[in-house]
Amino acid sequence: MSQPQPTGPKDRLGKAVERFYSDISQVVGGWVIGLMLLAGGAAWVGYFLWEALFATEQQANGTPGKALIASTFGLFMLAGGVGVLVYARWIGAHRVELCEGGVRVLRGRVHNEYPWREIRAVAETIILDRHRLFTSELANRAMPTYKDRRVELHLRVGEKVAFNDELVVKINRFCRVLRELAEKNEVPWATVEQDLT
Repeated sequence: MSQPQPTGPKDRLGKAVERFYSDISQVVGGWVIGLMLLAGGAAWVGYFLWEALFATEQQANGTPGKALIASTFGLFMLAGGVGVLVYARWIGAHRVELCEGGVRVLRGRVHNEYPWREIRAVAETIILDRHRLFTSELANRAMPTYKDRRVELHLRVGEKVAFNDELVVKINRFCRVLRELAEKNEVPWATVEQDLT
């Protein structure tokens, strides 16, 4: 497997060991939902504004007021569509490079670099959640356990940089490679399990 080259200054973090991307299904789903909300909101607003402005006298008994009130729902749909599209674009532009000299986080053209010497510790949280569908505790224990992983880089300046399975689709592999590099650079690693069942 060819090693990807870092996009930032090569002398700061060195060669990229592995590159991780966000979940493409969330990006595609966000675009589809956002465009549907935009189309639905535009149609909703257009229809009721047409009713309010061009209703005949027979149709106009209270129609303009009701139509203007109803069109606000369409405006909310338009605003929601824009919000979902912005979020999908933000998720899609996010990627992380684990390098020999630290961690590089890229969001579009903006990138932040965190050398190992600036990382005080790494905290991994494993959240266990078992879906409770039955009243019997024994039946619930037979249900599969959902695992969610979150990783935080605790910087020496007091800030935290967080990663989860939305920002890094292969979160298990990400944790494994990050832990190897952290141990190699003598950065403390702590793992905590939270059981939500």
